[in-house]
Amino acid sequence: MARSIRIRGLEIGEGLPKICIPLVACEEDEIFREAAEVKRAEPDMVEWRIDRMGQALDTAAVQRVLAGLREIFPDIPLLATFRTVAEGGACPCSPRDYEAVCRAVVETGLADLLDVEYSAGREAVGRLSSMAHAKGMYVIISAHDFSGTRRRACCAAGGHDSRPRGRMVKLAVMPRCASACGCAPARH
Repeated sequence: MARSIRIRGLEIGEGLPKICIPLVACEEDEIFREAAEVKRAEPDMVEWRIDRMGQALDTAAVQRVLAGLREIFPDIPLLATFRTVAEGGACPCSPRDYEAVCRAVVETGLADLLDVEYSAGREAVGRLSSMAHAKGMYVIISAHDFSGTRRRACCAAGGHDSRPRGRMVKLAVMPRCASACGCAPARH
């Protein structure tokens, strides 16, 4: 049975579907202009795509922008996402760079949720999840698998947790047919 969670007054898992608007600008000033525009749209949640920023590997710049976003969105849940190129992101990076950027986000304590890629590996997922939970952040374990799904593996890696500050699993998949079971395509 799914549980709902409350983040900054937003109940996720209950009521109407929630609207999350991503911030995808490349330069700091553009990010803040985009954020002001998004705020006027009154989203339920905001996702900052760190990998889209030109200085994505500069952890001080990441922390500075995150601080500015928290000022713009003091009451709106903020999801921090650094998507690697392998998972569809915009910034080439090493596993060490990926983990350093995610750690920099966690150190600020300013994001409410941190997206951690399943493909980062069990140890990195565990380290980042533990750090985020210690700061009171939720963790979303994401997998972008367009040839199948890895839900069970994500849960085993820490995407499911019964604690109040548990982790969530996000799967991006590519449907191959209209059938819900994945069998042969439905015929019309």
